[in-house]
Amino acid sequence: MANAAYRDGFGNPFTDQAFNISAGAYENLKPENKFGWNGNLAATKITLASWLTSSYIYPGSAGLFGFASTSTNDIHGGAGAHAIEAFGCASGFGEISEVISLDGQNPVYTTLPWARINRAIVLDVGTSEINEGHIYCGVNDFTTGIPDSADNIYSRIDSGRGQTLQAIYTIPEKCNGYFTNIYFNIQSTKSTTIEWIAREQGKSFRIQELIEVNASGLVAYKPFRKFTEKTDIELRAIGANPAINIGAGFGLYLEKYT
Repeated sequence: MANAAYRDGFGNPFTDQAFNISAGAYENLKPENKFGWNGNLAATKITLASWLTSSYIYPGSAGLFGFASTSTNDIHGGAGAHAIEAFGCASGFGEISEVISLDGQNPVYTTLPWARINRAIVLDVGTSEINEGHIYCGVNDFTTGIPDSADNIYSRIDSGRGQTLQAIYTIPEKCNGYFTNIYFNIQSTKSTTIEWIAREQGKSFRIQELIEVNASGLVAYKPFRKFTEKTDIELRAIGANPAINIGAGFGLYLEKYT
């Protein structure tokens, strides 16, 4: 039941369930909004994340994720970002988050093994009030704040953005995801193809929707599409030359169960 405190100006309980869920009226339900951006979409299919030029490569196994910046100012006590918080899935795919205190271009690693990273945000900043460099999440060796292999980059907070831009999400263990919508904003009237794909654990990716667009828009789903625990979900896109900017994302409700 919705919390009785959520009432309108006449004392009537809100009947808008989207509002009630967003307001935290249900202990086992919360909204998720995953959005990505890419400034170089051309005739090659990519996963919609700010740093990618091809499809996203998921971690092959759980491990300690490192976080480092391309700027030496992104360090505790520096002018840039001091700390970030990452959200994702632990080694058994249980929901996890961790705060990382940055050390400039030197990687700082999580204390527990991670299987997936869904999002990262900047928490604290210095006098410049932004993260001055790109903050990378990855594994193995880093050089000047960047993982040595592109295949080992799992996420990035772009300089000055304060938040990851990746239309990628993995449903944690003991959760169901109810997919509600896809939205998109493109910088061209040329046809662009957006693919919504999903993969249950141990299976292959399967296309869920193929959308041909030449303008901005929204596709809403009713009834919602249900996905089970440990399912990887992402948006991919392919355009045409010359390259364009594209932003796109999706919404879902996450239901926790025991």
